[in-house]
Amino acid sequence: MNHCLGRHIHELMKRIGIVVGVSFKWVDLVNWLKVRLIFMFNVFFSVFSCLETFRHTLGSNLGIGKSKLKFYENSA
Repeated sequence: MNHCLGRHIHELMKRIGIVVGVSFKWVDLVNWLKVRLIFMFNVFFSVFSCLETFRHTLGSNLGIGKSKLKFYENSA
């Protein structure tokens, strides 16, 4: 009887251990994804701001941008 109870407790502990292990892995995964997402967002944001700056520079060099907008406003 006692042996049976001991095995039952052992199984329970094993299950709890698996659940705790899985939940720790889940937390690790969430943290890893969070870090990756923040990193990807930073990369995307810096690339986007670079492209935006490049577009503004290119636009002002080619006389597009504001002067073209003024031209459209004047002709309207």
